[in-house]
Amino acid sequence: TLEQLELNFQQLEAEEKAMYEKRKSEAEEAQRTLAQQREMYQKIITQEKRIADVKGNRYYKDQYNQLAKKYADSKKELEEDMRKQEEIINLFEMIK
Repeated sequence: TLEQLELNFQQLEAEEKAMYEKRKSEAEEAQRTLAQQREMYQKIITQEKRIADVKGNRYYKDQYNQLAKKYADSKKELEEDMRKQEEIINLFEMIK
């Protein structure tokens, strides 16, 4: 019946709005997270540069190299996480 179709339509609109609000909230959280991650990323880059500048002149070259590798690994993980946040933001932008 027409009334049933109208109810289905209203229900679908309500579900659509709920999904939009959920995606919006996720995108806003992703933007906050991404801002923090970018700040952390810059700190890692700064530390990597400092290590690169001094590791050749130090007694503990092996330890500096190990530390540089840990920073590189952390940066790689962070880049992957940042891509995930950007995907969440981009998905919301597509449905906006």
